[in-house]
Amino acid sequence: MYTRRLLTVVLLICLCSATAMAANVVEEKKPAIGAHVLYSWVPGGLLNIGYDQYTHLSSLAYGVYASYGFGAYDLQFEVNNWNIMMGAGNWTKSGGTLADKNYLKPMNLGMVDFDMSVLWKWRVHEAVEPYVGPTFGFGAFYGKVKQDSYYDHGPLTGQRQFDWQTKHLPPVIPFAGLMGGCRFYPMKNLRLSVDLGFMAGLFGGVSMGYAF
Repeated sequence: MYTRRLLTVVLLICLCSATAMAANVVEEKKPAIGAHVLYSWVPGGLLNIGYDQYTHLSSLAYGVYASYGFGAYDLQFEVNNWNIMMGAGNWTKSGGTLADKNYLKPMNLGMVDFDMSVLWKWRVHEAVEPYVGPTFGFGAFYGKVKQDSYYDHGPLTGQRQFDWQTKHLPPVIPFAGLMGGCRFYPMKNLRLSVDLGFMAGLFGGVSMGYAF
C-alpha cells in the first residue's frame, strides 16, 4: 500500500513537471504570503531499510510561507510546526539482536523547521500554475522520547519490565527533498495550492495565500 502511495506521489509530481515544461512561461515578479497544512508519513518500505521492527511514524504540520517570483521560478521560505505521531512500541535495527531492541514512547514530540525552496513554475492557464523544485532546510526537535533499552515480555511471569531513559535526540537536523504541486487562482490575488513531495517522508497538503 505504501509503495503504491509513493509511486502515486512521484507520478503526480512528474505529471505536473511535464505539463509545466510544455507551457509558455509567464514572466511575473510578485511577492506572496500564505499559510498551509501538511501531512507527512514514512512508508514501511523505507523503514524496512534500517529496521526489522518498528511502529507507525507520521506527522501533521501547520505553517506559513513567503515567496517572491523571479520570472520562471519562485524563491519560497517556510516555517512549520510538526506534531510527530509515533506509536509507542518496539524498534529493532535490521539484523539486530535482543540487545538492539528498544521500546520507544514519545512524549509531546514535535519539530519546528525552517526551509527554503526553489520552485520552477509555469502559468499554463490564467488560473492554473503547476510548479516543482528542490527544498532544503533544518529542523529542531522538542519534547521527549522515553526509551527502554531492554524490553522483556517475561515469558515465565507474563510481566513487562521497564527501565525508562530519555533517548538522545539531535538538537538540529538538516534535510533536503523535492516538492511539487499546482496553484490555482480563483481570483486575481487569491492563491490556492495542492502540495506534494518528499523530505523525511512523503507529504501532501493544501495552502491558501495572497499574491500581491
